[in-house]
Amino acid sequence: MPKGGISGLWDILKQPESQQTIQFLMRVGQHFHNHRLATRYTEP
Repeated sequence: MPKGGISGLWDILKQPESQQTIQFLMRVGQHFHNHRLATRYTEP
């Protein structure tokens, strides 16, 4: 059974699969952030 709280979250974050998922989500978020900024300044 998984632990709760900060220690449980830390255990999940230490897993390689979780790290890869977090990196992927960060890249997706950065892409959308950059795209949104680019469209904001090109619209009249």
